[in-house]
Amino acid sequence: MAKLTYEDKKEIIRLYDEEHLGYILIARKMKVTHKVVEKIIRKFHMHGEDALKKKKNREFSADIKLEIIKRILNGESKSSVAIEYNIEPSQIRSWLKKYNENGYNGLINEPKKGRPPTMNKEKKVTDPNDKDALLKAKDERILELEAEVEALKKLKALVLQRNKQQTKKKQ
Repeated sequence: MAKLTYEDKKEIIRLYDEEHLGYILIARKMKVTHKVVEKIIRKFHMHGEDALKKKKNREFSADIKLEIIKRILNGESKSSVAIEYNIEPSQIRSWLKKYNENGYNGLINEPKKGRPPTMNKEKKVTDPNDKDALLKAKDERILELEAEVEALKKLKALVLQRNKQQTKKKQ
């Protein structure tokens, strides 16, 4: 089963609202399960057309996560709460697991792991006719490159020094 496109989801809504077809007939026609059709229709009727579009990663505060978890623990279904908040039930299951393991602290958003993003410097657009601005930009670039060369020289010296120490230890 392939993922449904935005157009496929709009077609499901059209078949349900305009042609008054049931979940099972629409599911057969779209080659998905009737539960998928039901979920799409419920999300659409609760959140509108935005629910059909791909969501960007959203962060929820620990308090909102706790509110959702309390509702689940009080007997509400994960799927109904997930539709209400326009999130996936798997996300709620993940929060429940973290809550059961670590309590409230498990719900606090951790900083992202991995390599930090590169720093994108704002590129200043200079007028090609402005000679002073062009010279200033070139001077700044020269200073950056000179600093980089100095750092590389120091790194090379450190590597050579370490290699000398290692050869002395081997003797």
